[in-house]
Amino acid sequence: MMRRISLEHLHRIASAEGEGLGTAYEYLAKWNLLETIFDEIGYEKNILIAGLPEKYGLSMDFVLFSLKYRSRITVIDERDEVLRRFEKVLKILGAEGDSVRLRLIKVNDLSELEPAVDIIEHIKINNKYELSLCCEVLQRLPEGSRFEYIDQIIKLAERAVIFVPNRENRMHARLSGLDALSMDDLLNLTRHYGYVVSCGYIDMPPFPPGLKSGCAKKNATSVMRMLEIWCAFENMLPKIFKRKIAHIVYVYLRCNSC
Repeated sequence: MMRRISLEHLHRIASAEGEGLGTAYEYLAKWNLLETIFDEIGYEKNILIAGLPEKYGLSMDFVLFSLKYRSRITVIDERDEVLRRFEKVLKILGAEGDSVRLRLIKVNDLSELEPAVDIIEHIKINNKYELSLCCEVLQRLPEGSRFEYIDQIIKLAERAVIFVPNRENRMHARLSGLDALSMDDLLNLTRHYGYVVSCGYIDMPPFPPGLKSGCAKKNATSVMRMLEIWCAFENMLPKIFKRKIAHIVYVYLRCNSC
């Protein structure tokens, strides 16, 4: 059984990444979902983070949660500057000493997952991952590479959870500048490669995408507590409402290669 996480703790992680309350809330929404998955299947011990986000944060929530539960983590990305930022944030958060269980791998292309250099050791990607996680990755790939990316994830991992910006939330294009996918887009990319265990909409804070600011100190505790309560119940909103306001759509796959 996994322990609940506080928004205040997630806000500290987001702040170290140069982000704010919007990213912290996103991390909480993802954690609530992953908590339900792991309560069912147990916490996986060999995890692949298949690419880092395009813009908001560095998926440090995935990394620190996984290290907390003593999982082995492999993080891959094709961008040198992003991996350098990732290492810097690890130091800020005091997690750089976990290199025994954490590997950073520079790849030539995410659609091929071919390692060029392992940042910590010269170790190749293996094919024994229990779980692959990625957030805000798929939409930044060229359309022709997206099927190849999914195909590689399916070959490498027994299960996968993929998060992408929600195209039906019209604020994304205007405020974030990111490409986005609808639920139908995401299912069309993934349903042929694995069994879709679940899919849905998450991350529905009462503020627009990309909020950088935090809370005023005197009101921080009460505001964060209210946001935690809101996040716990956001999934109860009607689907027609969630489609328009959710920042993220996700799919959870059990891969055909299992």
